[in-house]
Amino acid sequence: MPLLFDKGFLKRTPLAPEHPNGDALGVNGGGFVNGAWRFSIVTPDSIIGTTVQSVKDTSKAHLSLGETEITGYHAGLCGPGYVDSTIVTPGGEVHDIVSFIGHGDVSTADCADVLNDFFPQYGKNDPMYVVRRANGKSGAGTGNVVTIHGECADAGAKTPVVDEHMLTNLGGRISNQLKVVSRSRKSEGGRLGMTGEQIMDSLLNRGRELMLTVARRDENGNMDMRFFNVGAILREQVNAGVDVVAPVGVPMHNGQPVPYKVHGEDMTGREVEGGGRVETHSRPFYRKYARGGTKTKRIAPRSPMYFSVPAIDSFLKGLPAEKRERMATDWQPFTPTLMPAWIGDCIY
Repeated sequence: MPLLFDKGFLKRTPLAPEHPNGDALGVNGGGFVNGAWRFSIVTPDSIIGTTVQSVKDTSKAHLSLGETEITGYHAGLCGPGYVDSTIVTPGGEVHDIVSFIGHGDVSTADCADVLNDFFPQYGKNDPMYVVRRANGKSGAGTGNVVTIHGECADAGAKTPVVDEHMLTNLGGRISNQLKVVSRSRKSEGGRLGMTGEQIMDSLLNRGRELMLTVARRDENGNMDMRFFNVGAILREQVNAGVDVVAPVGVPMHNGQPVPYKVHGEDMTGREVEGGGRVETHSRPFYRKYARGGTKTKRIAPRSPMYFSVPAIDSFLKGLPAEKRERMATDWQPFTPTLMPAWIGDCIY
């Protein structure tokens, strides 16, 4: 911590340095510092990275900021990342990762390739077809502008399924969804994706796989990670007869019915499938009530898919140890090349 002087006299309260390099948009402040890989520090009123920014209202934008910083490390902005990693499948095939999609701008062609391969069952005229959503950048002064790598943070989605997509030299694919969870939450969990019905169909019936990376940061900006094999867990969940849809009920928030529409029709206050409350430890993965869709029914409503880490852990306790070990990991300190030992199971 530097000592500050005023008119030649030492100030009694020295100020902490900005982390890591002040107002320096475009400068990469990431790297291995003091025994850990550096991420932005999030305090109740500011985000301290390559710039110091105010947190606006109750925004959770710093969670997306963390995801963008992770993809930057994985993309190799601070040395080795996921590219050139060697992965072995359960059948003994040796794959090398040769391409990484997910950091920076994602081209229309890349996005179409990822989505069409993950959802081969839907043509462009199918109401269930999954489309790319807009990818924007955070505006100046919003409180989530600059990542630790000195870049403007992503404010929108690239593909609506995965944050990272990797290709191997043998034509294999790996899809990874990143979720940074808030330390203030009582339960570690969140939304996996908005197209839950389509994701479940691909994982259960189309031979696709999906890895979920859950991350959490401490007060110093350090990040810990856990990995989950979504496809393997979901298939075990279905085989065990555990529901993959929330109970029937009226969608509520803060004691009030949630206002929403389906195909333009107001559904507020109605009892619907997936509208009820899900108990914390009851469902590892589940879909909630469908919403949206066009009046012409050219686009079907979307049923978002959620995950619960406590429910996953509780469910996996009932499986043999050899299965559990290939479906989830414990918390581990972040490194740019960290992968689960079973990542070969996620190649499709």
